Amino acid sequence: MCKYFMIVVVAGVMLACVSSAWGVQIETEVVGDIGNAPDDTTYGAVGYLYYMGKKEVTAGQYCEFLNAVAGMDPYGLYNGNMWSLSTGCKILREGSSGNYTYSVADDWADRPVNFVSWGDAARFCNWLHNGQPMESLTGVVDHDRGVTEDGSYTLEGVTSEEDLMLIVRNTQATWVIPSENEWYKAAYYDKDIHGYWNYPTGTDTAPGYITGDGSGGLVYSPGSSPFTEGGTGGDSDPGNYATYDGSGSFDGIGSPYYRTKVGEHENSKSPYGTLDQGGNVLEWTEGKMPGFTSAHPERHATRGGMYDNGEVYLHASERVPGRAHEGVANVGFRVARIPAPCPPPITIETVPVGYPGNTGELSGPGVFGGVGPISDRICGSVPYFYWIGKYEITAGQYCVFLNAVAAHGDKHSLYNLNMWADPDGCKIKQEGNAVPYTYSVASGCENLPVNFVSWGDAARFCNWLHNGQICGEQDVSTTEEGAYSLSGKISASELLSVARNANWQWAIPSEDEWYKAAYHKGIGTGADYWEYPTESDVAPTAEAPPGGDLTNGSANYYDGFILRGPSERGAYKTKDISNDYVSDGAYGTFDQGGNVWEWNEAILLKCPSVMGRGMRGGSFSEPELALHASHRNGSDPTTENSDLGFRVSAPCLVSDLNGDGLVDMKDFAIFAKQWGAKKNP
Repeated sequence: MCKYFMIVVVAGVMLACVSSAWGVQIETEVVGDIGNAPDDTTYGAVGYLYYMGKKEVTAGQYCEFLNAVAGMDPYGLYNGNMWSLSTGCKILREGSSGNYTYSVADDWADRPVNFVSWGDAARFCNWLHNGQPMESLTGVVDHDRGVTEDGSYTLEGVTSEEDLMLIVRNTQATWVIPSENEWYKAAYYDKDIHGYWNYPTGTDTAPGYITGDGSGGLVYSPGSSPFTEGGTGGDSDPGNYATYDGSGSFDGIGSPYYRTKVGEHENSKSPYGTLDQGGNVLEWTEGKMPGFTSAHPERHATRGGMYDNGEVYLHASERVPGRAHEGVANVGFRVARIPAPCPPPITIETVPVGYPGNTGELSGPGVFGGVGPISDRICGSVPYFYWIGKYEITAGQYCVFLNAVAAHGDKHSLYNLNMWADPDGCKIKQEGNAVPYTYSVASGCENLPVNFVSWGDAARFCNWLHNGQICGEQDVSTTEEGAYSLSGKISASELLSVARNANWQWAIPSEDEWYKAAYHKGIGTGADYWEYPTESDVAPTAEAPPGGDLTNGSANYYDGFILRGPSERGAYKTKDISNDYVSDGAYGTFDQGGNVWEWNEAILLKCPSVMGRGMRGGSFSEPELALHASHRNGSDPTTENSDLGFRVSAPCLVSDLNGDGLVDMKDFAIFAKQWGAKKNP
């Protein structure tokens, strides 16, 4: 949150508004249940996911905004009533035009801002949209674009009632004044009952209020529990309370504050988790409604009730018209964030793997976590056609996944900070101090293999592919069902219990699928395998891409001298004199030897108390032995390291294409020629 530091005006009375390293931080709550029906009031239907401000914008946050842009204040963002009136939010302006500074009185920074017009709120949203620039406004529109005059709303200097009533949200808006439907849904809709409550505290019973106890103190009413702001124990919010005039004679919490600090009623949240959508101050929306006079037939709708009136205004049926150019004591605002559109789907290049029913070969022993032998196993026999990723999953592909399902809150820890911070990380960066997060890849690193991913992360990525790469929270529609039934499983024991579902569309390769694609010679169904995944029985050369070994190929592994870190997918594409690649496998995969270890579905047992998921192929930090077909490895499925990533596989449904009554390699050859690599889920 914003930090406030004391200045010596009157000791202990004023606080300067000084931005933290993150600037103004807006806590939000995700509002999902896309496509919900409207209430019988006709409001509340929203066909997209969005984020509603958890709390009303505070005097402290608005003070930071003023200090950033209002050194001259050509658009009247500051209202003198904020300071001069007893009901103001106690923001003080000092200095002269061009050098104005702003501060907020002690104990007022966390109370809702008031005396803000709809136009002021729109300019605050534009400032958030534009990245909170520290740029004083001049009143020259060409200068002020990129600060407050464009962004979520194209204002272009307008301040009059008539002009502000014409302003609409821009298509690419991010931070916004909530539409009336967005505001209504966040306040009254409950996704668990697929219906609406009458009050924004998740109930049809009018909230209680705070009133005087007759002796100068404050109490919750109904009841007689003492009220002290920030209190705990007996002073904590009993639930279903709001700040309004419940007695008809006691405004809010009375003088001098009238309004509680935002979020004070911590146990009176809406079903989506927002606070104070009932009471404290009315809040601007983008909605419009009839005004009071024929001269001004239309006003912006405010919602939610206020400190100086009764509970009727908290009810879902109530809306109050407000003048767009005017700020008053009982009106403030909260903001919403509209996320960027779902990123375009990624493409997974795959290669077909044929000869179903091929014979396997004995593989092992390897090591488990580098500490001891694990059992031998017959590997490589697969009774069906399938596709396998030509390359390891990249940082760029995984970043799209994160933006689709972890922007809304990363409850299953799909992002690891070491992706960015570790010298050998794949350079995916998480930005934002609170949801919504955004993810980006450092320039030039898009084709590095993703690393610092657990087996569970890889399984959730596969579920996301299975479900069509849709955007949303990490739930059954995105990451928790599909190829694997995860249902929130994150511990090692839970992930070891997960098996591939029968209807899988994308999956972590089984050990046999992985092994066959890496080592099988691809010339029949017999037990004919290479020792290394570069179509060779001799170890590939450890050298930088693209490599120069035209006989055995090249790979990124540790030769005892140079530890390079991960290299780009498929970087080893040196060709021999026949114009054929020499660093790929028989089926056309790259980097199944070296670069990063790759998860597979095997469950490996070292001893009765140590189990893990399989890993294959070695890495940039391992010697050439780890690339060998005999080397089985495994780790706790929650492990996330710089030398650990994955690739994916998919079913390949071949039919009798030549009409001979058989489904065999002749049909597969026709299929592969017609379709090539599978590139989309």
